[in-house]
Amino acid sequence: MAGYKELIEAVLKREMGILGPEKTLAVAKEAGLKTTEKGEVLNYTVNKEDLGRLMEKFNEKYGLVTVIGCKVALMRMAREYNLELPAILQ
Repeated sequence: MAGYKELIEAVLKREMGILGPEKTLAVAKEAGLKTTEKGEVLNYTVNKEDLGRLMEKFNEKYGLVTVIGCKVALMRMAREYNLELPAILQ
């Protein structure tokens, strides 16, 4: 079963295509995530708070457009996986 790790990886891969890998992975690191160069999450466990912290960091550094750009896809994935989204994505 998929979980927050897949949602976070979807965000990272999307933003890598827009902002570039360097900026995206720097934001992930600031949010406390360990990742590969391809945007795969290495943290043993991740949760709703990790996703929220990542989206807050993107919002702080690059504006609300980075959050809005991910929102629809993440809402679909969360519904499919029966996961609750952090407040910034609601």
